[in-house]
Amino acid sequence: MSLGYKYHNPTTRGYMPLRSSYGFLTPQATTRDAAHELGHGKFNLRHTFSPHNPIILDEGSTLNLMDYSTGNELFKYQWDLIHNPEGGWFVFEDEGEGAMVLVDTIEIIKTFIESVRDANMNKQDNIKFQYNGYYDSEEVLLGNGNTYHIRLFKSTSANTIPSEYVNKSEYIEVPFIVPDSVAFEFSTTIGEPDLFVMVDGGNAEKLEKYMFGPFLTDGTILGDPLPNPKITPLPHDSIVW
Repeated sequence: MSLGYKYHNPTTRGYMPLRSSYGFLTPQATTRDAAHELGHGKFNLRHTFSPHNPIILDEGSTLNLMDYSTGNELFKYQWDLIHNPEGGWFVFEDEGEGAMVLVDTIEIIKTFIESVRDANMNKQDNIKFQYNGYYDSEEVLLGNGNTYHIRLFKSTSANTIPSEYVNKSEYIEVPFIVPDSVAFEFSTTIGEPDLFVMVDGGNAEKLEKYMFGPFLTDGTILGDPLPNPKITPLPHDSIVW
């Protein structure tokens, strides 16, 4: 859990997706908030009012740890789940809990990067990207043949993302400090950025060109060698001065 993150929703004091290894707490969070978020991330406990629970209760109607209240109680089915968590990877659902999709972390990152590239090549203003949360992989192989260490963090449930970044920064905390990295910041709404793509500083320019161009009409990045250059041989008896 990372402490001190400024969340885009001022009423939120913490966030940790189901079965996740990463989460954060805002400076206003309490020890109960920490326990509540760890219940989500460590033990796959949903809110007591979640439609995915075996028992669905009204929000704020209990003293349960996983309710929006002040209590710290747990029900028997929650204790059972703690001792025998459900299988599968519950990676980054929306902020209010929702249907989960099992997708490889590398593929999620590549999906975003390649979608941004395709949108900019085709002069499209937005892309669709449904995944939320934090993703980190050192083995993201892109179409230019280069492998990158890329971290992606999305803190909003919005699925429509602009294809151009609003800012590029060399120091950022999302949800924790990533040293020696450059972050491309995207904003789904007017206000603070809520999606970040982070890469080590040495590869920032390459990744920027790959995602944002400028591109030739065949998709080749300006400045890169053509993939199949046409070479016309000179006749054997020609002399070139």
